[in-house]
Amino acid sequence: MLAEVRAHYGEVPEQDGPQRWLRGRIHQRDGGFEVEVNSRERFERLLEIFRELGAQPRISRKLVFDPAEDLPALRRGPLFPFAASPESNAAWCEHWPDTPLLALGGRTPRQAARRERDQPPLEALLRELEHDADLMARRGLEVPDVGGLRRALQMPAEAWMG
Repeated sequence: MLAEVRAHYGEVPEQDGPQRWLRGRIHQRDGGFEVEVNSRERFERLLEIFRELGAQPRISRKLVFDPAEDLPALRRGPLFPFAASPESNAAWCEHWPDTPLLALGGRTPRQAARRERDQPPLEALLRELEHDADLMARRGLEVPDVGGLRRALQMPAEAWMG
């Protein structure tokens, strides 16, 4: 493509300053070009390059994706799905081991602890709870006894350390 551009337009002058690479793709389509770039700035720079080469670029169709659509939603509210009081934490810890969870294929944490193949996803849940409890404790909030959950389920963290 660069050889064709040089043959048609003569030598392309070197740009002052550091060389910049355009991140995207250009495909020749139906007497024009289909351009894919990952930023508005890159798109504008590509149009500028076409103009510098003597072309009169015309945009016939533009499809823009909002990057926010690709990002996970931030959590709002407490990290744990319960109130931050010692009583509510104790009640949650009492009932959680016997609550069917979608993350465990509809099994309860207690059932998952008994089946070897269900233990890795249960361990992942326990680690997530420990992480969230640590964040809450650092903020001075009441946290549930995740260590007590591990003991009740007979899922010692040491067994999962490599």
